[in-house]
Amino acid sequence: VAALNLFTSRQLLVRVSRQLEIAENQSEMTLIRNAFIEMSEFLQIFVEKPHLRPYFYDSRPTPTGDDRVDAEVSALAEWILTNFATAISLAVMLPDYPIGALKETIRFHLRHSPAMRKHLEDRFSGFPVTGMTLLRWTYETKSETAQALEVFAFHAKERGDHAESNRIMSLRRL
Repeated sequence: VAALNLFTSRQLLVRVSRQLEIAENQSEMTLIRNAFIEMSEFLQIFVEKPHLRPYFYDSRPTPTGDDRVDAEVSALAEWILTNFATAISLAVMLPDYPIGALKETIRFHLRHSPAMRKHLEDRFSGFPVTGMTLLRWTYETKSETAQALEVFAFHAKERGDHAESNRIMSLRRL
């Protein structure tokens, strides 16, 4: 009877362990699925508001003098860049996250959208973990990335944010 109870207890522990593993994997898969949904939601905006597409696909700078379009482009750039940063963070935390599938999409938008590059520069300190990855994917070479960091540091210093300027310059040495 004792041996049967021990065997039953072991079987129960194995079963519970498997259920926990399945639940953990489902949580990760839910995170990944939700991230992909969020990553693709911005495409719907381009369907609904096609006048915004050139600012994200054709390297068109944000228009001066049109506050409504400027606000729309800026808000969309912020939203997309935040989603990209989230995707990179998830890839670090979840080994099954398919960042390779998204990397080229992220690169494309960073390279073809002055609004997104400006948002990254203006809010670089808001991306402490993912900012360097986003910046590196923006440019072809490390020297171009280093030059961008110098510009970011210069602008931070102009704003009087010497600590941020120094932090950015320390990143340049990496």
